[in-house]
Amino acid sequence: MLLVGILIAFPMWYLSGYLWGRFAASRFDFKLEVSLFGGQDNDTIENPPSVGTVIALLLLRWR
Repeated sequence: MLLVGILIAFPMWYLSGYLWGRFAASRFDFKLEVSLFGGQDNDTIENPPSVGTVIALLLLRWR
């Protein structure tokens, strides 16, 4: 049974993981170096909530 699983799992991994990844990488432009290694952070919080507001929202769950 384990041998059958290996015989099915490895070709499926090769087709759906490795070959599909190579195809998608050649066809679509992924900006991984920016997302993995940092880029310009455009989502800075200008007016963050107070500590009391955050605690009150967390306590609403146990009500």
